[in-house]
Amino acid sequence: MRPLNQNFFEGIHDVLMNRCCVWGALFLIGCAQPSPSESAFTSMADVDFAVDSITVVDAGGSEVDVQEDEPLDYLRASCGSPQYGPDLADHLTESDQGYVERLESLDLTVLPAQYELSALFDLDRSIISYMLDAPLTGVVTQSDLLAHGLMGRAVLLALGPDPAPIMADLKELRRGLFHYYNCSRGHPARLEDFVALYGDYYTWQTMMIED
Repeated sequence: MRPLNQNFFEGIHDVLMNRCCVWGALFLIGCAQPSPSESAFTSMADVDFAVDSITVVDAGGSEVDVQEDEPLDYLRASCGSPQYGPDLADHLTESDQGYVERLESLDLTVLPAQYELSALFDLDRSIISYMLDAPLTGVVTQSDLLAHGLMGRAVLLALGPDPAPIMADLKELRRGLFHYYNCSRGHPARLEDFVALYGDYYTWQTMMIED
């Protein structure tokens, strides 16, 4: 039987109780009027675009061209601490003002060259797979994660120094999603551009689960 501790249960409770609010906040952050934010990780090489071809400009002025039938120019959601979107209360996990600095100063030399993830809890595995947009295998190397740019680095921070972790730091995973998910996917910063690119989300099929 795997050893459990109080922090684990608190982490699970925190994620399960708040994940809907987090996803809502992530969506709004990707669709509000942007202002430039500074980060050491804003290179377009860190962005893996899922669309075919669009001219994308981030808050730092960088551009990348991808191909689509009807090209659309839009301002990409910026990486790092968002300066736009809903204001978050100071006590919320995603409001941690030190997260970007922790990620930028992460010492890769103290982390394992590879991780054995076969014992990783399913919740942690699912969140990491969502962040990387890729399934996790039993073994993943540090270089594999770094190849995913910002999100891979965020995963490394959450996995920490244990080469065979049972659990990741769920709060750090949430912070990684908040700060870097939208920019790593190349999502627009403005709502009207999001609708133009992906369609009117008000018409998408939804399901309400009530207690």
